[in-house]
Amino acid sequence: MISTSINLWTAPSIDDLARWGAVWYGDRLLHRPWRDLAMAPATRVDEPNVAFYGFGWRLEGDLQWHSGESIGFRDVLLRWPAQRFTVVVQSNRNAPEPFALAQRIAALFKP
Repeated sequence: MISTSINLWTAPSIDDLARWGAVWYGDRLLHRPWRDLAMAPATRVDEPNVAFYGFGWRLEGDLQWHSGESIGFRDVLLRWPAQRFTVVVQSNRNAPEPFALAQRIAALFKP
């Protein structure tokens, strides 16, 4: 499974990300009870843009997101499953913060 906190030395292609995204909408690889468990609010957190933390995912209303970073690399994946809409920002720079950029992109294109 590809995560946005993957080792960016082997960054996924757009096709890889599309295949990974499709996993969340069908039972071919990950059955619904497991998907629901991964996105179930498990811990309330006190962070901006986050109400709960699930199984590796930050959950805020209809937004599910995950981020990762390493020295000099940052990335974020934002999902709105009801609209089947995802924004991924991967950067090989430490700045700017990719979450804000992903939100701006979403504002332009989200249904």
